[in-house]
Amino acid sequence: MRTRQWTLLITTLAGCGLFPSLDGLTGGDASTTDATTDASTDSAADVVKIGDASDASDAATIPCEGGLTSCGSSCVDVSSSGSNCGACGHDCLGGSCASGQCQPVVIANAQNGAYDLAVGGGEVYWVNYSGGSVAKCTADNCGATVTVLATGRVTPEDIAIDGTNVYWSERGGAAYCARAGCGGSATTLVSGITAADGGVASNDGVAVGGGLVFFPINGSLLGCAIGGCGNSPTTVTSASADDLTTDSTNLYGTSGSTVFKCPLAGCSNVTRTSLVTGLSGGEGIAVDGTNVYFAYNGAVGSCPLTGCSTPTVLAANQTDPNDITSDGVNVYWTDATDNLVLRCSVSGCNGTPTIIAQNQAQPKGIGLDAKAVYWTQVTGDAIVRLAK
Repeated sequence: MRTRQWTLLITTLAGCGLFPSLDGLTGGDASTTDATTDASTDSAADVVKIGDASDASDAATIPCEGGLTSCGSSCVDVSSSGSNCGACGHDCLGGSCASGQCQPVVIANAQNGAYDLAVGGGEVYWVNYSGGSVAKCTADNCGATVTVLATGRVTPEDIAIDGTNVYWSERGGAAYCARAGCGGSATTLVSGITAADGGVASNDGVAVGGGLVFFPINGSLLGCAIGGCGNSPTTVTSASADDLTTDSTNLYGTSGSTVFKCPLAGCSNVTRTSLVTGLSGGEGIAVDGTNVYFAYNGAVGSCPLTGCSTPTVLAANQTDPNDITSDGVNVYWTDATDNLVLRCSVSGCNGTPTIIAQNQAQPKGIGLDAKAVYWTQVTGDAIVRLAK
């Protein structure tokens, strides 16, 4: 009698559409699903548990209805699931999901003029231009781990890191602090450099490599050994420079209409070479193993590291492209005037980049790791992250 009752119950539920036919339980390819996906963090409206989650092969073959997608042991709305956004397993890292696209999320607020930013070793570093401070946090738990490394700095602007220290440019010079912390007492490498009018010179740009910290002041590219230079930096090249970056071999920079490179082992007026000229207003710069990327005169371009006569225009008609970064797959940049963050493939995007964030309260510095893109909001006083 009990067997007959269970048979009747299952037959009734199947007829109501609550269970698939028995034929459906043997179809499909369980190898194409991720049985370990944990959808428990999604809202009840987004996720419907089906069957026994411990039996991945059975759960994976159960079809989903109502526009839901089978993700491991769950049926998921990938248009709104924060942990399966647009595709199974695509986690928005704390951000929401809208129309299958992860949305940016503020990971640190109450900063004071958050300006430039660097990412490395699972940590995010930034300078607060108005607040005169340098801070960091753990990327995966930023809000709870913000640490102020240095205070009382004079308008810190650009920032760079190596395996040991974090470096920044500031009015009249440059300074650094150990990434692990320096008890609030930063090491000042150079200070008090005056401008032609007698005022303290501004310093926009900093990079580190080959045992030197590079920074441009008063129309020249200067350098100071990390161990110190007695407040007397070396004039590396007499030609001007703006934004800077390095790889393991060379220093790269923008200089008005020119993008240049110079070997770390012996950067000088003689060894500094132009990669591309005629840009009219070079701004941010980034490199990967193949190309150098730069913002200039309302556009974003690229050039092989060996040089080019004419840059490849990745995006034109940009209002104020500024800081830029690349992971070798895509190029990302900020537009502080239009309050946008944009992306284009390194191979091009037909001149039409993808807007990945808007209404960003003057985005400026930008960096990335394997999982996400990070940027600062100058007037928003915040650090923002967006899952790739």
